[in-house]
Amino acid sequence: MRYLLILFLSIITANAYCYYLPCDLNIQIAEQQTQMALEKEYLNTNQELQKTILEYKNKISKLKELKKELEIELKLTKEQLLKNQELIFIAKKYNKIKAINIDIKANE
Repeated sequence: MRYLLILFLSIITANAYCYYLPCDLNIQIAEQQTQMALEKEYLNTNQELQKTILEYKNKISKLKELKKELEIELKLTKEQLLKNQELIFIAKKYNKIKAINIDIKANE
């Protein structure tokens, strides 16, 4: 019986096949695909970043120009306000002098 069992097991193991499927190739392909996808996304993100930086620089330069224009406008407005105040002051002095002249003529 023992011999029969050994014979039976040897027949079974002789007919059994071990299959080894290497998965290194699949892992390498997956790594390459992932790396390519990441590089593509990196390039797209980098392009968007460069585009955004360019837009930012353009807006900054435009804001600087607008700031200069605003400062010039503010300076001109202050000068105009000062001139208007001078004109009002001169007009008041003129009216006082004219009133004094009218009083002098009326008293003569």
